[in-house]
Amino acid sequence: MKTISVKKTFWILFIIFFITLAVLSFLTFDAIDVSEDVTQVVVNYDFYDAILTSLTPIFFLILLVLSNIAFMKDDISYFFWMTLFLYVVFTLVNYVYLSGVYFHYKKICGVSTGEISIACVRGLILCMIAIFICVINYFTLVIMKKKRSMK
Repeated sequence: MKTISVKKTFWILFIIFFITLAVLSFLTFDAIDVSEDVTQVVVNYDFYDAILTSLTPIFFLILLVLSNIAFMKDDISYFFWMTLFLYVVFTLVNYVYLSGVYFHYKKICGVSTGEISIACVRGLILCMIAIFICVINYFTLVIMKKKRSMK
């Protein structure tokens, strides 16, 4: 039985996750259709946004686990940064761009209840948390590897 390497698994999942998140981002943006009923737009946007918001950290964690395995087995460190890239790009697209477009759409259509949008700040905070997790994870594994090689 032939086994698939961690490297191939990472690349396959990275491409699948990237395409999935790109399609969901497009569907979320496409849900904001000015010609449709405002209620339908809100329902469609909330549906796609909920999926996008849920899958982004799930994909991040899956790729982070694979990055850990690849680093410990084959000393591949750039998988961490690719994982972080995927998370940061789609978090910023979702929280900065798509949420901003949706916020202005609701304002223009008169369904806004006078709230302000802090989605941009929330997205930046989530990105900072992901960077912190990735960096701490990477340096913890480097230290563990050094200690293992000293024995």
